[in-house]
Amino acid sequence: MGREIVRSEEGFKSLAKEIKKRARGGKVLLFAREDREGEDAVAALALEGFSVLRKEVDSAFVMGHIPERDRKYPEGNFVAAVGVGGLSETEAAKVFSALRNVPTVLFPTELSALSALRKEASLSTPTQLIALPAEDCIVLADRSLGASGKGIKAGLGHLLSCAAEVLDGAYEAQMRGAGDLSAVRRIFEEAFSSWRGSAPLSERIVEASLRLAELAEDLPVLRSAATLAFLAAKSAGGSYAEHLFPAAYALLSLYRAYLSDFPLEHSLPPDRAENALLIEERCRLSASAHFAQELPLFAEGYLARQRLTGEYREEVKEAIAAIPLAELCRAYRRAPEEGSAITADRLLEALSLTGEQISGYALIKHIKLTGLLEPLLLSA
Repeated sequence: MGREIVRSEEGFKSLAKEIKKRARGGKVLLFAREDREGEDAVAALALEGFSVLRKEVDSAFVMGHIPERDRKYPEGNFVAAVGVGGLSETEAAKVFSALRNVPTVLFPTELSALSALRKEASLSTPTQLIALPAEDCIVLADRSLGASGKGIKAGLGHLLSCAAEVLDGAYEAQMRGAGDLSAVRRIFEEAFSSWRGSAPLSERIVEASLRLAELAEDLPVLRSAATLAFLAAKSAGGSYAEHLFPAAYALLSLYRAYLSDFPLEHSLPPDRAENALLIEERCRLSASAHFAQELPLFAEGYLARQRLTGEYREEVKEAIAAIPLAELCRAYRRAPEEGSAITADRLLEALSLTGEQISGYALIKHIKLTGLLEPLLLSA
């Protein structure tokens, strides 16, 4: 079935009703905190005839464990997995659903949980960034979410990283002759159309995120910003989610500068062996495991892709120009929450190494292959 986004206005009644469409009764596994929201979710599900097993998720759930070996998940026959609350609760429900093949219903109540709109669960373990597909997932976007003041920076990170990854997916599709970069510009223009309005910031974040997810539903998405954020977290500390906004902003800024100000001719090719050793030294990731990975299309048809990149450079620049980067960055800086910081040299290093780690052919990989980042990386 894939992911379905449902805009709701009845709070947790909508949650129970969506599950009842799929099952008349049975046991539901609910990932929720032991607070008023968790209690209201339990009550709404009970009124519709479901028995509920509630599980509170450790705040470190999305960092530092391997889900295939996790023994914390309860056994039993569940008709659905439900995630209510923030990032940890919604991602936990998606992971459980992916591992046990049960329907998932997500009810985000914080802007950090806008990651629920992604088609997969993203988990940062000590050794890799894992993506598990949530095949049968409903996301309830209740109107109360727009009133949430929690997780402004995380919400902005989700929004901008999704935009960057949609652009990279479209870039790869265009290089394959199966995409249309001009469509991405139109999607960004519509998704961010109300950004300069007078609505509260949280409402604008939610609306832009929902529009982007709905409009880009059928477009390919590459995990470029998520990979860069993962490497930044390995280098500077914190969780990958905390680095999503800086990662996406760095990617889009580099793309804009490269396509505007730099020649597209290639220089010396990157030293991949040296880069793998840097990945091991700086990010504590195995160099041998890196070489064992199959990363297709790393240099396939490079010269042809170079010509196409030059041909479509204006379309990429126009798509980036449709994103209100300056306004988003200003909102991020002014948000009250603390976030993990990364130094300029570490960010540059992570940008270059992202070209090694990411699969597919994002624009960052093409820039990496030009050799443009190599002298900067080696001097960082």
